[in-house]
Amino acid sequence: MGSTNLTSEKKSDILKMRAQGNSFRKIAEALNVGKQTAVDVCKECEEELSALRALEWEELYEKERITKEERIKAHSELLSKIRREISDRTLADVPTEKLIELFLKVNTSLSEEMVEPRFLSTEEQEQEQDERELLNSLTQL
Repeated sequence: MGSTNLTSEKKSDILKMRAQGNSFRKIAEALNVGKQTAVDVCKECEEELSALRALEWEELYEKERITKEERIKAHSELLSKIRREISDRTLADVPTEKLIELFLKVNTSLSEEMVEPRFLSTEEQEQEQDERELLNSLTQL
């Protein structure tokens, strides 16, 4: 069965399953279509599939609270707990070395997440706004 013989509902189901990360084999079995048919539908509708995947990722990020802000908060909380634990221990303990190692790793990870604030003058803000508006107008052509 070629992809041209499929109903729009069947094509939509193929795209939804693929966007959810299912293999072509699993899609073919679940929807009773050939693997190549599933591949063809996904190739024909790449933009729609891309949009569906983006929605799936957004849902996952929202569900799991995987935002930069949440990662920074989690790292900060863990770093605070490690600092408190280190301050309660002596450096003579072997586990303390491991704890310091963890502290350094978490601190490095947190540093990678941090974004330095950028303060712009009114003139710089207006210039950036003009550039964004120009870019938006060019991309909508």
